[in-house]
Amino acid sequence: MQMSWHRRMLAAATVAAALSISALWVAPAQPSARNGTYFYMVMYRGGRASGPVESEMTLTCFPEGGNHPDPGGACMALREVGGDFGRLKIAHADCTMEYSPVTIKVLGKWRDQRIKFIRIYPNRCLVAAMSDWVLNFP
Repeated sequence: MQMSWHRRMLAAATVAAALSISALWVAPAQPSARNGTYFYMVMYRGGRASGPVESEMTLTCFPEGGNHPDPGGACMALREVGGDFGRLKIAHADCTMEYSPVTIKVLGKWRDQRIKFIRIYPNRCLVAAMSDWVLNFP
């Protein structure tokens, strides 16, 4: 029994669609993996690095990218401290003294050096200000 031309085209299109979807699902992006500089940053509500995620973002440097609101500025600030989030400068910001703690967790690599940074901040505004706007979550 021979398949009609329309059935063969439909079968081929179905197989092609399934293969392209599975390829997208199997191969997640590895931002800037070649040069070893990328970060995944998560903001958790409360004083623990678990629980409800309030926001998350990615940042790559060399070249700058990710979904960070200002990758160029963030990478420049990180270059000044050698990728050490704990040494970032405190920037001026008009933050309230509201106590609504958030926990920041950063995982990644800075020039092939593994980075793991976890810190609790009193509120979301102070996260950005106390990290020279590197941790300025959307």
